[in-house]
Amino acid sequence: MAALPVVGFAGAPDSVLAKKLDSVRRRFRLQSAIGMLVKSVETGETLYAHNENRRFIPASGMKLVTMGASLHYLGPNYRFETRFLADGPLANGVVEGNLYIHGTGDPSLTRHEMDYIARSLFESGLREVRGDIVLDDSFFDDQLRGPASYGDILKKGLPIQSALSYNFNLVELRARPSAPGSKAELHDEGYGYFDVLNRVTTATRGRPWVRVSKLRQDRVLVSGRVIQGDEEDHVGTFVAPDPTAYFASAFLGKLRERGILALGQVVKGRVEGRKLETLYLHRSDRLVEALSALGKFSNNFSAEQMLKTLGAHRFGPPGSFVSGARAVSEYLVGLGFSRDDFRIEDGSGLSYDNHLSSAILVRVLEDLYRAPELRTDFICSLAVAGVDGTLRSRFLNDEHLGRIMAKTGSLAGVSSLSGFAFSRSRGPLVFSVLTNGIGRQYRADFVEDEIARVLMEE
Repeated sequence: MAALPVVGFAGAPDSVLAKKLDSVRRRFRLQSAIGMLVKSVETGETLYAHNENRRFIPASGMKLVTMGASLHYLGPNYRFETRFLADGPLANGVVEGNLYIHGTGDPSLTRHEMDYIARSLFESGLREVRGDIVLDDSFFDDQLRGPASYGDILKKGLPIQSALSYNFNLVELRARPSAPGSKAELHDEGYGYFDVLNRVTTATRGRPWVRVSKLRQDRVLVSGRVIQGDEEDHVGTFVAPDPTAYFASAFLGKLRERGILALGQVVKGRVEGRKLETLYLHRSDRLVEALSALGKFSNNFSAEQMLKTLGAHRFGPPGSFVSGARAVSEYLVGLGFSRDDFRIEDGSGLSYDNHLSSAILVRVLEDLYRAPELRTDFICSLAVAGVDGTLRSRFLNDEHLGRIMAKTGSLAGVSSLSGFAFSRSRGPLVFSVLTNGIGRQYRADFVEDEIARVLMEE
């Protein structure tokens, strides 16, 4: 997808746009509950402003600031590295000593990446590890859950963070049909991380469903129904309470599939100060390519991994929610804002204690747009109206399709939409809409969509 074109408009803008946007606000009786700023991308001229400096809870609009700070401090070509090391040489396919794994918070290490890691180790000649598997997750601190977390994380599904994380720290249980009336086949992507009790049946008709519930600390029940002849896997998931142990379980499972033996124990340790040989270095995609998890799909886990990574790089390991929030705050101060203008608690926007203004979000969008080395990749990381991500089901008519590229945000009573709009006469516009206090999400979406239509059609 190409970058937004820089298209201007002749003459100074009149008050028509402002009148239309005011009309939308009045129709929904929104005065103090909404903050909005609209500017021309080309000239930087403010076309509309209402409570633009007022602090609102941004929900996942917070991810735009996390993205901006990450690109600013880490750079678009930054790659997360996971190192696989040994304290002795690889000889005749055997490591006599320990195999060390050092993580730096890669949020994109999925089951396909782990397959690739196991294959790469096999192709390097590894066949057996006679020592222990030593896990070093010290790049992050040991606070696994962010400020917004509460209750039973297995049940609530809130993100949990570690410098050694696998598959968003979600354990997938894939159910496939077998003979009618018998248990379904169940593939455990956690490779025994939890004891799994299979209660999924195979039927000849009906609606398929899979549900995971916790029985005790180390056991889950998988119940449901799959239909004979259905070729699609039906997946139940749960959050891994100990992400480093989950990483190890999946890693060992992938090694076994390749025929690589690991004879020792799984333990935690540090690589620092040891003389180790590199067996394999796994590098993620570039940062700008990883950011679509935040911009298009609003992945909370990835956002918090980014935040802790920022803290570790800016102030030294271990990265934490506090040091990451400090790095993001410094980025906003560098854009010209006072620390009194905002409050940063996490990177995802899950916390109700985050506070931003539409002026801040527009400034971040402008900052990233005006950097030639970032513009195209950043804009392509946002959701596209009627096409993909969190906007795939909005603006579906041909007239508006693809003309909004933005980041959505939603919590109970909180909503936001910030990004770029293609105006008929004014060229591309940068905008941010924040609402706090609209009780129903569909109503907040409708308000944002009405505002966006005005921007596109004006």
